[in-house]
Amino acid sequence: MAAWQRLEVMQIGPAGSSLDTIAGADIRDEIYSWPTVNPCRVDQKTATGQWQDADFFEANLVIAYGLDALEHLLFAGDESVCNPAVPPLSDGSWAAMGQEGVSTARAGFASTLVAEITQRTEDLIETWSSTGDDFSGQLARTTAESVYASNQEALNAVYDALFYLETKTKDRKLAQPIGLRDCEEESCPSDLEGLVSGETLPMLTANLEGFEALFMGGAGVGLDDLVTNLGHGDLVESILIHLDEAKTAILEFDGELVDSIESGDGQANHLFDTVGALTSEIKWDLATVLSMTVPTEAAGDND
Repeated sequence: MAAWQRLEVMQIGPAGSSLDTIAGADIRDEIYSWPTVNPCRVDQKTATGQWQDADFFEANLVIAYGLDALEHLLFAGDESVCNPAVPPLSDGSWAAMGQEGVSTARAGFASTLVAEITQRTEDLIETWSSTGDDFSGQLARTTAESVYASNQEALNAVYDALFYLETKTKDRKLAQPIGLRDCEEESCPSDLEGLVSGETLPMLTANLEGFEALFMGGAGVGLDDLVTNLGHGDLVESILIHLDEAKTAILEFDGELVDSIESGDGQANHLFDTVGALTSEIKWDLATVLSMTVPTEAAGDND
């Protein structure tokens, strides 16, 4: 799951949404659909044993499987999170399983999920492999046919992926739980990612690591090299400084993010501000230098 949190920032082509990504095939949602989750539905499938059906993954929505469901199965404990008015609590099927039955069923369901997630991951790797569907060649426009009409369009696909850090990491994983947006209460800490496993902060760190890998091109050529060659090495330096500040804010975080939000000690807001300083440069300065089009989802957000 930590490895996937890095890849969350790389939703390009097949991993991206079919609604707004060129060549998007929704593979990401099949592997990890957060924040589209329903742990009660996972409990219901656990109680009925439907996870053993041969057509389980074809017959169910992504809220019933994936890494988010796996996290629930591994860390949720013995109690069901469902409302007492609905199965498996209302019909007594959860209680009938007993503690050992629940543990056994959850372990079996988890094992099935691991096998499916592994296959989905291998499929994604195959789509990018030069010996497979060679989507990497399409993105680089080195193949005879590419889904990208120009180098600028392919470059914009990489730039769009970087915006995960704004629309998801900053806005959904921080601003919403803190209560800065899309929250009807003073704060909404229950909207945090990774609450049940206690991995909220490590997941944020992994997002920053994925952003860095995509921006720097890993061990190869990245956007940093392109920006530097265009005469804006100072912008690259500033982006990397803000990236380090965001990483440091997490590294030096005292306690858990959920506790900081509930107590209002200011740490959560400081973390939000450091990530915001980074994403602002991506949204405005980098867009200007590279003549990029800001994704529609982020275009109206001025913070």
